Amino acid sequence: MEELNQKENYIKMLIAITQRRSNEHEGSDVLEASYNNYYSQMGVTLIPIPNNPQLVQQYFDRLNMTGIILSGGGIIYPPLYNGKINSSDEYFPERDSTEKALLDYAINKDIPILGICRGMQRINVYFGGSIIQSLTNEFHGALNHKETRHPIKLIDNSIIKNYQDDIAEVNSHHASGFDKLHLSSQLIPFAQAEDQTIEAFYHPKYAIAGIMWHPEREHVQLKLNTTLITMFLSRKLYWKKTIK
Repeated sequence: MEELNQKENYIKMLIAITQRRSNEHEGSDVLEASYNNYYSQMGVTLIPIPNNPQLVQQYFDRLNMTGIILSGGGIIYPPLYNGKINSSDEYFPERDSTEKALLDYAINKDIPILGICRGMQRINVYFGGSIIQSLTNEFHGALNHKETRHPIKLIDNSIIKNYQDDIAEVNSHHASGFDKLHLSSQLIPFAQAEDQTIEAFYHPKYAIAGIMWHPEREHVQLKLNTTLITMFLSRKLYWKKTIK
């Protein structure tokens, strides 16, 4: 009954979500169907935000969106963190600019943000952190994080209390990432992999948290994902309202 009541509370909830950028058709914004499939089961309607920072204010002025998801997929523009341009990679600075505008707006208006994979990395860069562009080539002892699954350890008592365990297994689809040396000093990790790369973090002041795995790509609902997403939607745990 409690789960049913929670879903009823989410039915009218609108959540903004960022999109991949593609060069197809002279430039396209793309959102994986798995996001809509996953969040619609909870009664949430996702509102895809175009990769144009000038439109962010208009969307929030016209729609009562109560949360923001910075989605996965794609590579952050390396000059944002003094990284190296790779000629074989595609970069779309307009997406990074749009996500910066969303972060600025969310912090000002106290709107909760969840960063997923690339979205988590974007948050880290926003707060002054950096990125290891290739974990395989640049990070000694790194696990294989691309197209696989691996365990993580939860290292924050608040999530351990809600999840009731400190170990979980997650999917992994990223080639880049970061450890504590590359983590913004403003962010606090709450999960890490066996190779000490950061798998999740939160901001102690703002309603912002990020995870490196993809809840929407799971075929079976995992307890950790359900715990975190429920907390995000209900503004609990790391997303609780800011006291001003």
